[in-house]
Amino acid sequence: MKTARVAWLDGLSSFPPSLPDGPQLVQVEGLENHSPYLPLDEDINAFREAAEAGEVDVVVIGNNTGSGRRFAKVVPEALLSRSIIVFNGEPRSGDSAEYSKMGIRLFCARSDVLDVIAEAVAAE
Repeated sequence: MKTARVAWLDGLSSFPPSLPDGPQLVQVEGLENHSPYLPLDEDINAFREAAEAGEVDVVVIGNNTGSGRRFAKVVPEALLSRSIIVFNGEPRSGDSAEYSKMGIRLFCARSDVLDVIAEAVAAE
């Protein structure tokens, strides 16, 4: 079974269990304690360093009333196709449009994130 290293940048929900038929999910170390509503520069830098070092396969960013944009702005180009913005419910077009301008194309409700992670890993 494939392992996917996930940068879980959403403090509203805990790191999810793996899907029975999907990849085993492993949280990228050093990103567990960030503030979801007010990401600090040290949080942003820790994510950037892990991503640039090739330690991240999939990025999950919580919109969290727009504060997720700070993380989205530093997603390396190589990870844009495997970056997912999660919302409490269905993504709103205004919010997703801003992330789309940054190059992110995957959006979903938190309840659907495991399926979207599996799709992103399979497309890799």
